[in-house]
Amino acid sequence: MRRSRVCRVRSAGARTLAPAVVWGPARGIDHSPSARRPADRSPQARRPLGGRGTVLSAAAFVGLALFEQYNGLVSELRADLKHFNEASAQLAQKDELRRLRDQVKEVSREAGVQAADRARLERELVASEQARADQAREVQRLRERVAYVEGQHAGRANAIGLPGAGEPDGR
Repeated sequence: MRRSRVCRVRSAGARTLAPAVVWGPARGIDHSPSARRPADRSPQARRPLGGRGTVLSAAAFVGLALFEQYNGLVSELRADLKHFNEASAQLAQKDELRRLRDQVKEVSREAGVQAADRARLERELVASEQARADQAREVQRLRERVAYVEGQHAGRANAIGLPGAGEPDGR
């Protein structure tokens, strides 16, 4: 990488500021340790936390690991909750289906009971109609008998000469 910077260049006798293109360590620049570090700063003065920075970094790493674990557990709980909600929705649908199926069974049982009742009522109706027809025949037979008896009674009364004997109601 090519960098351009202004640096102090030592020339034969004078110090001057000149732009220099640096491809590596610039020539004429003092790179000694004493030039890089001022004499008034000690190694501990350079580190703001001293040796505690390593401990703090380790604590931060442990905290980050705990946070990641916590975050993973929360994500897992969310997935479980989503699965639970889906399962409960399916159960609700199954309960609804079971309830409808039970209602259909109950209605079909009632329809069977009603069909049996209808068949019983139809048999009773047929029997009632037969009984009515028998009673109608019996009534007709009794009317004919009454007419026959009245006819015989009227014939005897005419033969004897009773007044009003020709009228059926006896007047």
